[in-house]
Amino acid sequence: MFKRMFVKEWKEKSGLFFFALAGLVLFSLAFSVYSRDKDTLDILASTLLLIFLPVFSLLLGASGFASELQDGAWAYLFSRPVKKWRIWISKYLSLLTVLYVVILLFAVLTRIHPALKSAADTFSIPLVGDMSYGILAYVLPLLLFTTAFSLSILSEKTHVVAFLAALAWIVLQVAVTRASYSLYDRGMRFSAFSLISLLSLLVPLSFALASVMTLRRADFSQPKRRAWIFTKSAAVFILASIGLVALIALGAGKLQRERYVYNLEVRNGVFYFSTERGFYRFDLAELQTEKVARHPSMWGQMSIGGDKVAFVAYHFGGKWRGFADLRIMNTNGEEERSLVGTTNQESPLYGSFLHPVRVSPKGDRVAFIARYAPKSTSQELWVINSDGSGLKGYDLGIPDADFYMIVGFGASERSLFVLCRLKIKPGNKDQRPGASLLRVNLESGQVETLVDQIRKPYAASMPPETVASEAGLITYIQHDENTSREILTVLDPVTLEKRQVYPGDSVVGFRWNKSGDRLAFLTADSRLGVYSIPEGRVVQIKEITGYDLRWPSEALEWTSDGRLMLRKLEQAQRLISLLDGDLTEQKAIRLPFASYYPPQIWSAGKYAIVENTEKHQLWGVDLTTEKWIQIY
Repeated sequence: MFKRMFVKEWKEKSGLFFFALAGLVLFSLAFSVYSRDKDTLDILASTLLLIFLPVFSLLLGASGFASELQDGAWAYLFSRPVKKWRIWISKYLSLLTVLYVVILLFAVLTRIHPALKSAADTFSIPLVGDMSYGILAYVLPLLLFTTAFSLSILSEKTHVVAFLAALAWIVLQVAVTRASYSLYDRGMRFSAFSLISLLSLLVPLSFALASVMTLRRADFSQPKRRAWIFTKSAAVFILASIGLVALIALGAGKLQRERYVYNLEVRNGVFYFSTERGFYRFDLAELQTEKVARHPSMWGQMSIGGDKVAFVAYHFGGKWRGFADLRIMNTNGEEERSLVGTTNQESPLYGSFLHPVRVSPKGDRVAFIARYAPKSTSQELWVINSDGSGLKGYDLGIPDADFYMIVGFGASERSLFVLCRLKIKPGNKDQRPGASLLRVNLESGQVETLVDQIRKPYAASMPPETVASEAGLITYIQHDENTSREILTVLDPVTLEKRQVYPGDSVVGFRWNKSGDRLAFLTADSRLGVYSIPEGRVVQIKEITGYDLRWPSEALEWTSDGRLMLRKLEQAQRLISLLDGDLTEQKAIRLPFASYYPPQIWSAGKYAIVENTEKHQLWGVDLTTEKWIQIY
């Protein structure tokens, strides 16, 4: 049965096959002619992948039952002692071989044609990102072909069926994409692209099942009944597919929504952290984890100052979908409210992207960066009182800024320190990557550049390695052109005095102690040092081995009693090592979990807190009893 059907379909579809073959030859010639014009090559490749192959797939699939409907051969075909679903599958597989012979020829062309050998392997899709050419060449034609073939039992008019299949595909794909991103935005951390991909596979499958169902139950002499059965069956299968994907998304969201841990801070004996479902705190005295607010922030970012917590949330639905809202609450979760929004069309903040945010040490003011507003405005830095009054914008005067990071407030909260990195201009070989430290006078609005060539942090997504200590000093790692080293420097923002901590080697990470009078730092040559602020010198320096120094600034931490903690690797086991004032190891505590990625360490009272980044868990250990508890 299949052999006869295979020969029959190839004979009938030979015209379409040679049409595709001629198209590939013409594209090959065009690639040769424009082999040195990259832009034209990209346009030709996009046309081949997004227009030619999909159209061929639609026409081939739409011709599936055209000959039976045109010649009335369906009566003879269905009179044979073969089940109808086998006839459907035989025709489908026969035509599928035609499609994939053409795709195979396309694959050979991309491998042997000189102009395509160096072409990119991906194609940029809006909202999705870079998509592999393999997906566009092999998967997309299959889905379109299946949709058109399933609809071909409704009409012998090939072009009408192809148009209906394309229309159905586009409409359903738009609906699927919108629904998937809606689930994704609402905190369902099941990948939006995965949801789109799953439904994109299930929708053509629904059409195929409806086509088989129609073939089994409908009489081809009654086109209206045939169309009704197909429509009803397709609707049932599509709704079932949507329900299945919704259950998967909701299930995945329920399992994963609380797993991702962000932005951890220790304040006044309490350990705060945020997830995609809200904010939590771990009370060191009662050893209990409490959820203090359910309102999720964007990427879990938060800032704590005094008794206030500020964060940015986004509307995920309704009229203001995608608009930001700066919110504030007490550290115990009470009095959560909106501080300033971006939905007012008369406001200069209308439609802005708000990030990052910093609360003043007293908790009475909040500074934030507002960018990418539809309305043209030069004011990107904004400060507002925690009661919602006194909103004021500042022009930083940097039109080519790539990102900002707010370091902190200055003395008496009259100034603000901001890190800014400029965009790297193409072709400018003299421009070196690095951020600048700015001081903004919040009374006069004057902006002053204090330091250039700060190497860390140079991306806003990185954990902050430049922090303002309680002593009011600012530390940063600056590139020294003369020695080609990364020098750890301490800046007094009042006198502008700069002190190089350890110029003998490049510093890769550092951490302030709890009282703000000492700095621990790691060098590129695996040395651990301690710098005393009052003495103005390095009081300890020692070469260390056997420790896990990846992500250096997260590899070390100070305890509340002045000891240092370091990650350690010992026979594939991960441990936390405690070092005394002479940087001599006192003891090592084994972690309660195995992890490939290096965990970050925090200190809170007599506890050390470690994050299992693979399972998104938080563990705490009593440094005296070495007893572990799971915080989250």
